[in-house]
Amino acid sequence: MAFATDDLIDKFGTLSADLANTTSAVTDNDMSDGTNDLDAFTNTEDASWCLCILIGQWATLPTDQTAFHVHARRMSVQSTNDAPLPLEGVNLGEFIGSIPVDGNVAVTTDTLMVSKWLRLPNSKSSQIYNFYLENQSGQTLSAGWEFYVSTVGMGPQ
Repeated sequence: MAFATDDLIDKFGTLSADLANTTSAVTDNDMSDGTNDLDAFTNTEDASWCLCILIGQWATLPTDQTAFHVHARRMSVQSTNDAPLPLEGVNLGEFIGSIPVDGNVAVTTDTLMVSKWLRLPNSKSSQIYNFYLENQSGQTLSAGWEFYVSTVGMGPQ
């Protein structure tokens, strides 16, 4: 059956450029530095949802069925006032979801990991975010990883 005019369908925004700007590894049970490891992302489409893509390598196999938890710090929420900085074990900030890790990946080979749709905590139009990744994979994510965001929404055909 074909979609009819005005049927509700998924709509995908443009995939961001690589937001990772780091040569730092992310050790297990640690959090990436959102302001130094990742460039800011602006939700110009005012989407309520996004999906996140992480590409990286390990020197040692990660633990199967683990994850990278994604935290979204809202920037310039009121004028130049930002949401609190997420800090491991102190303030986890705005947890928005996880990117699953398959423990059967090849080491020293790029691995593509994709989240399900994650809800963005928009506070205003064109909300700016700094994303933080919390490594719960059981191993260190090697330096040189990449991170992308694509907004997702729903609308008429």
